[in-house]
Amino acid sequence: MITEKEAQHAILPLVKANLSFPPEKDGRASLSAMLAQYARSVEHARSVIETWIRENPEWPKPSHLHDLCIEVADPAVEIASERRGRCRYCNGDGFISVDAQYGLSRAMRCTHGPEMADVTHANLKIPRALESHYMAEQREADKRAEAWVGSGGKPNAEALKSIMGRL
Repeated sequence: MITEKEAQHAILPLVKANLSFPPEKDGRASLSAMLAQYARSVEHARSVIETWIRENPEWPKPSHLHDLCIEVADPAVEIASERRGRCRYCNGDGFISVDAQYGLSRAMRCTHGPEMADVTHANLKIPRALESHYMAEQREADKRAEAWVGSGGKPNAEALKSIMGRL
């Protein structure tokens, strides 16, 4: 989204292109309003207007600009996706995996910056609603681990028999 003033400046090439069926002042205002609402950046707005001038001999309607804003790629996005393709942290998919509490991991957007070089663990918190569930699960796991007490990392023979009997 861009400002109304930037959108008005972006449609000036339409005036200079001497296209047929020019709108009145109200028509230009609705064109700039549509461009301000749907263009993702000033470069995107310029690209949309240049595409229209190249392909059409008459002035666009607001709906035409809306459609072109969807169809024409934002040059800034193309540059970012090209740069993302060379990223050594996310390998081009735009996300990195970081460790969270209780052995969980979470996908986060890669910022493609040098600050990501040393990130191996981001101290992420899980929602409180799930925390009690994970804590209960951890207590159960601790109880199960006590059954596997033995020398040299071998399981307790009695516990092993009782577990195997349940299977």
